[in-house]
Amino acid sequence: MKRKNLTIKKLLTIGAVVITLVLLIMGGLTNYLMQDSFLQHQLIATIHDVQNRELLIRKAEKDFLAYEVGNLDFHRTANSVLLDNIKSNLSEIQLRLDEIERYKTINSLQLNDQLKRTKIEFEQYQLLLNKMVNLILVKGFKDYGIEGNMREQIHWVETELKHIDKPQFTVLMLTLRRHEKDYLLRKDLAYRDKFGNENKKFIQLLENGNNNEQELIPHIIKYQELFLELIKADIQLGLSQENGLMYQIGKTIETIESNLDSITKTVEKASNKNINRIAWNIFILIALSSVVIIYLLIRISRHIVRSISDIKTHVTRLGHGELPEEIPIYNSDEIAEMKASINVLTLNLKNTRDFAEAVGNGNFEKSVDVFGNEGDLGKALVEMRQKLLQVSGEREKQMKESEHRLWANEGFSHLHGILGSNKQNDEDHYYRIISKLVLYLKANQGTVMVMEEREGENLLVQKGVYAYDRKRLNEKELKIGEGLIGAVAFEKQTLYMTHLPENYINITSGLGDAPPKNLVIVPCIIEDELMGIIELASFSTFEPFQIEFLERVAVDVASNIKKKQIEETTRDLLYKTQMQASALAEKEEEMRQNLEELQTTQEVLEKRENELTIEIENLKYENHRLMAQLDFAPTLQ
Repeated sequence: MKRKNLTIKKLLTIGAVVITLVLLIMGGLTNYLMQDSFLQHQLIATIHDVQNRELLIRKAEKDFLAYEVGNLDFHRTANSVLLDNIKSNLSEIQLRLDEIERYKTINSLQLNDQLKRTKIEFEQYQLLLNKMVNLILVKGFKDYGIEGNMREQIHWVETELKHIDKPQFTVLMLTLRRHEKDYLLRKDLAYRDKFGNENKKFIQLLENGNNNEQELIPHIIKYQELFLELIKADIQLGLSQENGLMYQIGKTIETIESNLDSITKTVEKASNKNINRIAWNIFILIALSSVVIIYLLIRISRHIVRSISDIKTHVTRLGHGELPEEIPIYNSDEIAEMKASINVLTLNLKNTRDFAEAVGNGNFEKSVDVFGNEGDLGKALVEMRQKLLQVSGEREKQMKESEHRLWANEGFSHLHGILGSNKQNDEDHYYRIISKLVLYLKANQGTVMVMEEREGENLLVQKGVYAYDRKRLNEKELKIGEGLIGAVAFEKQTLYMTHLPENYINITSGLGDAPPKNLVIVPCIIEDELMGIIELASFSTFEPFQIEFLERVAVDVASNIKKKQIEETTRDLLYKTQMQASALAEKEEEMRQNLEELQTTQEVLEKRENELTIEIENLKYENHRLMAQLDFAPTLQ
């Protein structure tokens, strides 16, 4: 059979038989040579797993210090999912290290001692971590541990000081509490000395006091002892990153990472050296095998070179890292099938390139379609995308939370400036509040209603309305339980609706009237007392953080309403007192005038009485004289 009459399949079959024999020989030899390389790659993968788990441990440790230290559930139960994750990963790391220790490569590279030191460092890390956790539990938080005992002691002392009622003691007690708070906030040992000096003064004053005051001394001393114990625990934990358990843990981790990096580099260097040696061996085998099959390949290649010229060019460009266009397919023979397969490969490589470019540009949402997302490359890219999406999502969530907090704090700052102003009447005051809320939340319309007592009945009275940058005030009154606002006032719970009742409210703009899509009604409550209602309507959806901000604002507005009511009551009482004082002054003046008139009348009466007395005496005298004359007259006769 002539060669030109052979099909590509037959030619390739003949060549394949010969090549297969050669490759079997090469494969056997290569497999023998590659065994060590495979084991070294497995060893490197295991070491990388240990490094990854060490990173997970560090992340869990930081999360524990960030969230669990101030978590009351942790101090109550001494249990933490993060600590369980750390322990689980430490156990897995010990298993991986034991597995690594069994590799012959470790012995041949004399890495046993370094590996044992790494295991010891992991054990030391676990001991330091346990010690740190125990110290945190001993130190406590709020009602637990040393801090809880310290609070208990000082609250007892403060209670007793209220009964003693000596301002000097109270001032010293407040000074001690201030130094305690300053230390807890700044971790500055200077406050320990200030605390001690103030405490010494306090004890000296109590020693010179009565029995009740001297009974406070043991509690003050116990308070100081607990405070010093708390400082001692902080010192052991580390007041900075350069001392204490925190520093020791950090140094231990640095040593672990350094050891793992050193082991990895040593193994990788040995693996590369082994691969180079294998490559040279394989190269020699290939060179020898090539002599045997080169003639056959030349003969076959001449027959099919034209058919595969396009494939050659295409594959060459792929080998240079290029991604050319698809190979044109004109036939349906075996070469055509090869071209189709290469086109599929090129397409998947292009998809891989597009995905890599998207990831490089920060677009983690781009879908992956490489080999149907099957196989090692496809699955690896899908897993990578999922992890990148997870990390990106967590980062975006943290950024959004930070933006929301900044947004809320800025809003509080603006509103507190309005709430703290006393240079405006009620109408302007509530208008400024609701206009600021509407504009800041990008709503379209809003109202503020204040609880007032009218004719013996509590009613919600509209005080401020704002819509489309216009001030509107059409005072209306609502009873508790009447309508949606009344229902919110009765329940004292926030109401958020995205589908409003028909004709509930219309928002008027330059485009005409339109019903809003979203409504939020928030009660203004302080100390469980309803002070008013805030209602906002918008075409846009209210986000949860906006509703939370509005609820916090409602508390401040309630406090402001309460303050205004108290001020108004105080003004009314002051006015009534002034009126009563004025009326009393008028009555006093009238009584004084009446008393002066009475005194004048009494003087006139006394003067008249004296005159009458004189007249009576004169009459008596005349009468006596006449009687004497009458008695004397008969005698003369």
